[in-house]
Amino acid sequence: MNSTKEAVLDAVASLMRRRFGVEAERSKRFDSIVADLYLSEPLRCIVQFDDASHCTRERAATFAEYPPDAPLNFDVRRYWSDQIPGDAAAARADMLADLLPLKRGLNPTVRLRADEIEELDGPLEQRLETLLSRRFAFHAGTVFQNMLESAGAKPHHTHGS
Repeated sequence: MNSTKEAVLDAVASLMRRRFGVEAERSKRFDSIVADLYLSEPLRCIVQFDDASHCTRERAATFAEYPPDAPLNFDVRRYWSDQIPGDAAAARADMLADLLPLKRGLNPTVRLRADEIEELDGPLEQRLETLLSRRFAFHAGTVFQNMLESAGAKPHHTHGS
């Protein structure tokens, strides 16, 4: 049931359009950063799809460089445990995408890991709705309401927390 990057991004765009009337823009450029998907107002965030090439020990090491208060809308703990070798330049690019919201006044970057999508059952869009409902709190009728205060794991929490 391997989901491709294109299928995941198409499904996220479709879900956001249906749920919120939000348009998504593929491969949107922010200076040197290219976002996989940009969700316009009121979400104002980028969505990045991470296959195994983004889940490496080099990526895990980048979190030590994040500001302690960087809001992140994904489970950092999953990345800390990644130990396969990878590309340091790709890991740095991922870090820049995560820190982009601080510079541009966007909501925190949403990362969707291929492995977390595959762990769920059902059609792709249903699996994505399950993941995104936790991150966007859209079942509660809020769209990124107070998201900066309630974003997912912080980069400097200890591995045991």
